[in-house]
Amino acid sequence: MRAASALVLAGPAALAGALGLWRIDGPSYWADEGVSVSIASRPLADLPAILAHMDLVHGLYYVLLHLVASIAGTDEIAMRLPSVLATTVGAAVLAALGRRLLSPAAGLLAGLIYALLPVVSRYAQEARQYAMVSALLISTTYLLVVAIGSGRDRRHPRRPTRC
Repeated sequence: MRAASALVLAGPAALAGALGLWRIDGPSYWADEGVSVSIASRPLADLPAILAHMDLVHGLYYVLLHLVASIAGTDEIAMRLPSVLATTVGAAVLAALGRRLLSPAAGLLAGLIYALLPVVSRYAQEARQYAMVSALLISTTYLLVVAIGSGRDRRHPRRPTRC
């Protein structure tokens, strides 16, 4: 990978990571984060009973957070770090998506704008699943574009239709 091409991915990822880590231990847990930490602190055997009374969609996230808590503890940095990492990945993959669809400049700009959005940096600093959902959505979109593009005849690419 050329240096300029690497910068397209690394620049937004580094910015997203830096903004996510900036003062990450500052505020104490708020109500929803407290729920995440409480569930992550319990034995995994308790999880099915807990999920029977709440949204099942959070189950995989709680398993991941439980693993993080068992390795790194339950302080603010440890519990919020998975969200920072997800935001970093999301920014890099969005940059790759923009590069693939339009140009390296478009990819860089898309990744940087994503990293600078206040809602993105907010969710990067929460012990909740929002940053991971965002990164998964961006990644699956990228994989869809790759899958669609791999079936196309490269010698005769489709031209965009004009309105």
